[in-house]
Amino acid sequence: MTGPETGGPSEVQEAKDGTGTAAGEAQETRRVFLDALEKEMGSVEKRAELLYARQLEAIDPLRDSRLLPSQEDLDKIVRYETSLERQFERKVQQLVAWRRAKGEWARECRPELGVDFPEESA
Repeated sequence: MTGPETGGPSEVQEAKDGTGTAAGEAQETRRVFLDALEKEMGSVEKRAELLYARQLEAIDPLRDSRLLPSQEDLDKIVRYETSLERQFERKVQQLVAWRRAKGEWARECRPELGVDFPEESA
């Protein structure tokens, strides 16, 4: 009982071929779509990486600038440094005067200290 009235093998075969072809076309369309989508996602990821890198380039100097003290604090630091330099110079002068008074400065003077003591006439 395989005829047109019972849905014989020829009709079933045609239905399978039609469905198979449609399914094959759908699979191919799906594959093409997924490939295009994957390429687009790759492109978006590359753009996001470039944008992130640009933002980091802009953020780093801003972050560094926040680490600097304010102008008022910088002025205080410079004044403090100047005061320390003056105190150091005074102490060096006091040491030279003390050694001169003791008569020891000429014997113990070493050039690696970077202090140039004048020659003393005897």
